Amino acid sequence: MQRMGNYPPPPGVTDVLGLECLGRLVTNPAQAGTEEETLSDHRVIALLPGGGYAQYAKVHKSHCLQVPEDYEPEAAASLMEVWCTAYQILFEVAYLKQGETVLVHAAASGVGTAMIQLAK
Repeated sequence: MQRMGNYPPPPGVTDVLGLECLGRLVTNPAQAGTEEETLSDHRVIALLPGGGYAQYAKVHKSHCLQVPEDYEPEAAASLMEVWCTAYQILFEVAYLKQGETVLVHAAASGVGTAMIQLAK
């Protein structure tokens, strides 16, 4: 949808495609000796408003999740969108609480299977 122009980036965001990314953290040289420098080179996944397909993507560190080195890139890349969507729907939209029952339509989909796991 984004590539076809049906999902334009928000104002002030790059027009480079990509709403999620997988890569390694790179710190600004000005951050030498800071806590941010200790995070450098960690393998992470992130959601962002645009620019995920670029060689370098700018994203706040709070929007990143660290990925183990032995985790396959294809599996890691699918985590962010699927699991964040499932979590948001269950707990921030439907306000699912422990002991409640949930009906998941399209349970064989990526988001559906994530919702089943989260609802257990």
